[in-house]
Amino acid sequence: MDEHRSALLVLQRTVAGGASDAAGVSAAELERALVHVASCEGCGRRFDVAETAAWLESREDTQAMAQVPVDPAALFERALTAAFSDPDDVVRRRAAERLGRTTGLGPAAVDALVAAAAEDRDERVRAAALTALQRLDTQISLPQWVIDVWSAAPAEAAPYLAGVLARLAARTGGGAAAGVTRLTAGGTQDEAVVLSGERGVSARVSREPDGLWLTVEGLPAEDEDTRPVVAVPEALDTEQTAIAWAGDEAGLVPATEPVSGGSLRVRLGDVQEGDAPAAAASPVSTPPTLFDQVYLLRPTDRPQKA
Repeated sequence: MDEHRSALLVLQRTVAGGASDAAGVSAAELERALVHVASCEGCGRRFDVAETAAWLESREDTQAMAQVPVDPAALFERALTAAFSDPDDVVRRRAAERLGRTTGLGPAAVDALVAAAAEDRDERVRAAALTALQRLDTQISLPQWVIDVWSAAPAEAAPYLAGVLARLAARTGGGAAAGVTRLTAGGTQDEAVVLSGERGVSARVSREPDGLWLTVEGLPAEDEDTRPVVAVPEALDTEQTAIAWAGDEAGLVPATEPVSGGSLRVRLGDVQEGDAPAAAASPVSTPPTLFDQVYLLRPTDRPQKA
C-alpha cells in the first residue's frame, strides 16, 4: 500500500474509532500519518477537510479542495468534531476523549463537547464529554476560553458562543459551569430591560445620562470582590446593536469595579447619536432582542501544565 493511501486510511480509522479494537491505531501510526499529510503537497491539496462527516462512513475517495496545504491539527480537530453526529456511541465517546486531550480547541469543537455533555443520549458519551471539559477547564478556565475566542475571532465564534454559554450556565454545581452566570430578560420597566438569574439574582439594563449601564443585585458571596466580564452574545450580530461598546470587542465589557455587597455596576457603552432613547434596550417583546441573554463571566487564569 502506498504511503499516501496508508496515511489517509490511518486518519479515517482514527476518527471513526469503532467498537472493534482492531479499528484503533497506534500513536506512532497516527503521528506518521499527520506528518505525511502536513509535508505532502499532493495530500495537502487532496485531503478534503470540509467533508469530515463522510470519513465516518468510510469513504475511500476525496474531492479536490482549494490549493492550500492542510493544517494537521485543524484537520484532526474538525474530524473529531464531526464525529459527534455519528450514530455509533463508541465513535462519539472516543471523539470526546480525544478532544479532551487537545489544547487550543476552536469554538466549534468546544460547542460540540458542551452539547454532548448536556444532551447526548448515551450516558457514557455524556460522561466522556464532561470529563473532557473538566480537563480543558484545568488548563484555562472555560469563561477565559470564551473571552479569548470572542476577542480573537468574533466572526468565527459567533455561531457557537451563545449555545456554549447557555449550556455552561445550565450546568449548576461547579465543574464546567463554574464562573458563568446567565441573566434572562423578563420584561421592560421605565425604558429599561429587567433581567433575572438563578438564586435570586436580579439586574437591569438602563440608559442613563452618562451611558448604558448594567446593574446587578443579589450576587452570591463567592462573587464578592471579583470583576466579572459582561458578555452579550447578540452583539456579535453587527446589525443588531446600536451601541458604541465600552470594551474592545462588541458585547464583551470587563467590569471596572468589583462586586461589593452582592452588587455590580458596569457601564456597557454609549447609545449612538440619533437613536431613540430605548433603542439599545429594545422591548423584549420584539425579537430578536439584544439583551435577551446576558452573561457574567468570572475567568480564572490557570497555569499551563509543563
